[in-house]
Amino acid sequence: ENPYSSGRISSKETAPGLVVATGNIGPELSYTDIGVFISSDGGNTWRQIFDEEYNVWFLDWGGALVAMKHTPLPVRHLWVSFDEGHSWDKYGFTSVPLFVDGALVEAGMETHIMTDYGYERHGESQCVPAFWYNPASPSKDCSLGQSYLNST
Repeated sequence: ENPYSSGRISSKETAPGLVVATGNIGPELSYTDIGVFISSDGGNTWRQIFDEEYNVWFLDWGGALVAMKHTPLPVRHLWVSFDEGHSWDKYGFTSVPLFVDGALVEAGMETHIMTDYGYERHGESQCVPAFWYNPASPSKDCSLGQSYLNST
């Protein structure tokens, strides 16, 4: 593991052979030129999938990978791969950049579900606030005259 990066080495029992790691190529560890690498053969061979730090989640027994840039800045999209990271499709989930604290992946299911924060799906096309989330309560204080945009 690279102590200079926030990434780590990750794998899952449900995705045999797939390993994702953050690091750099060179004679020593560095906090610059960090990339994300993937192995489909348990770490025997590696290929670079991103030139910057990304968080990567294994979904559907490794049949899908989801990646989101690891940044303190707001983001508008994530990346999805259905071929063990050989190709990635960009998916825009919002028209306005959002600050992302993390992603929730439901455990204990054969097909994992990634949730946009505070809401859950009911029925085919309806999303409602989760039992623990109050959309009427702002996540930070607003002064008189300021605007607050709630989560959707």
